[in-house]
Amino acid sequence: MSFESEISTLNSFYFLKEFTYAKNQFTVPAGEYELADNIISLDDIMIVYQLKERGSSGTRTPEQWFNKNIIGKAKKQIKDTLLYLDQYSEIRVINQQGHEFSLSKPVNSKIHKVMLYSGIDPLPNNYKDRNFYICVTTITLTPSDNYF
Repeated sequence: MSFESEISTLNSFYFLKEFTYAKNQFTVPAGEYELADNIISLDDIMIVYQLKERGSSGTRTPEQWFNKNIIGKAKKQIKDTLLYLDQYSEIRVINQQGHEFSLSKPVNSKIHKVMLYSGIDPLPNNYKDRNFYICVTTITLTPSDNYF
């Protein structure tokens, strides 16, 4: 099972399939676009996940991979998702239950952005000093929302 599938499955069980979106391609008159890899949408709370996975093969160092794929690509994909949510009042996507819904920006704009990565090689200690937060266990949505 891929990292993306694992996170999607975990979110589907934890937040329920009805509120989890992992098939995030959508079409508007301007063309076809893709939202972040996984989105949880519950009333006024939205959690936007962008996921990256590093396999065993690769010529880049862990630092180079992290800078390109997390700081570069994942960050841009989250920014694009926020732009789409601002730009389009209705984005039709299918939740993990298989039902199509209109996804829109929460009224009070409480959107949490999460970039997750899975890698084989550990990053150097100086990467732990970056402005990222790591949550090991989440008990309920309300504490999760307060945590973010």
